[in-house]
Amino acid sequence: MEVYKMCEMQIANDNLLFKEENHFFVFNGHNGELLDVPQSYYDLIRYLKIFNINDQNDIQKLQSFFSAKYSVEQLEKAVADIRNYFSSMEKCNEVYKAYDKKIENTNHHNGLWLNISHDCNLRCQYCFGNGGDYGNQRVLMTKEVAKKCIDIWYKQIDEKCTLFEVNFFGGEPLLNQETLIYCVNYINGLFKNRKNKVRYNITTNGTIVDERLLKLFQENHFRVSISIDGIEKIHDLNRKYVSGKGSFEDITANVKKFRKYLPKISAQITLTKEGIPYLTDAVMELWNMGINMVRSNLVFDNTIRYTYDDYKIYHNEIKRISELTYQNLINNRPYTYQNLVNKLKIIHNRKLNVNCFFWGGGAMIFSPEGERYRCYRFMEDEQHKLSDNIVELREKKPYIDKCSECWAQLLCADGCVYENSVYSNDINEPAEEWCVKTKISLEEALRLYARLIVNSPQTLDRIVGRKDYDRK
Repeated sequence: MEVYKMCEMQIANDNLLFKEENHFFVFNGHNGELLDVPQSYYDLIRYLKIFNINDQNDIQKLQSFFSAKYSVEQLEKAVADIRNYFSSMEKCNEVYKAYDKKIENTNHHNGLWLNISHDCNLRCQYCFGNGGDYGNQRVLMTKEVAKKCIDIWYKQIDEKCTLFEVNFFGGEPLLNQETLIYCVNYINGLFKNRKNKVRYNITTNGTIVDERLLKLFQENHFRVSISIDGIEKIHDLNRKYVSGKGSFEDITANVKKFRKYLPKISAQITLTKEGIPYLTDAVMELWNMGINMVRSNLVFDNTIRYTYDDYKIYHNEIKRISELTYQNLINNRPYTYQNLVNKLKIIHNRKLNVNCFFWGGGAMIFSPEGERYRCYRFMEDEQHKLSDNIVELREKKPYIDKCSECWAQLLCADGCVYENSVYSNDINEPAEEWCVKTKISLEEALRLYARLIVNSPQTLDRIVGRKDYDRK
């Protein structure tokens, strides 16, 4: 693959540098700090891979190089400040230290993931679950199996946790409505007299809906994510019924029904090579439907290779969406692109994204047969099946050379384990494809954060101050 170099960006490997709103920003990849710096500092850091600020000869070369732009005094102060800043920091390994600390402090599974249906009424071209059956037989989770799974999870939850996430997935989970309803009622009963709260999430293709389901979602404050690719011609190219008929028209009709019961719904765009040039149009189409929160995921499998031009178009689309999202945020319009907005709080709090939530043991994941897996994307893969008596799943985080000097290391979680295995055949080796698409998204999230800092800090305060859980 021809490596895509980030547009308009100067990278000193472990630092990301960019200009935004006539300000100069440096993102420190070792501690997650975003600095608004004078232009002289910005210019000097750009050249730290060429010049050594601890070498007097190199300092003289720098002074000569920038003599027409800055005075000797300006350069001397900038060099001294930069030297002190970076020398005070132990480089690399911050992410690994953070992970070790996380292991020490976390011993419970606070998330529950139930694949209640390994069947689906669609046959999406890019489905990692092989049309819903995950390469095995089509099967629905029974109530008896569901109870067993819930009980295993409930015995190991952290009593101090205030919020528990319960996710229903498939296949198409709404093909198994009776088990879904049973699970909600049973879990509600377990938590009836507890101070802890449960938040329900469901991912659905949006083709199945009735009033009983809508009332269930409404009464239990479900977060509903609908899989829809935004534009009819792109959607129907990939998301077809078993008969071969496109599903776009049915889903858009059902979105209206969802909106009558739920104030906010989200959508997931699965983005193919063909869909990349239409990403902005797809996001806007979903916003116009009344879908508040939209995110996208670029398709990755071992039959697809993205080119330089693909990534360049993708980057331009993300920039366009970032501008639209910015305008929505500052004008308090409830329509966002979650690939960017979800990262604002992480950036603000300098929260280290040290490992995948699922792979790191943050959730118990069950198949319809009641078998446990490390990740829902590895469902029915015997290599990644777990026994019921495993309590602690976290492993020592491997040291990855290519990540240790990367500016994105604290934000990316070392890639998706599943996609690593698809592209590099090594779960601990982030593929170049993952790195490129992730850096594009992270760069634009940092730019969006910087714009809000400069132009509308009150908007940023509102976003990063939001509670993760609100039942009202």
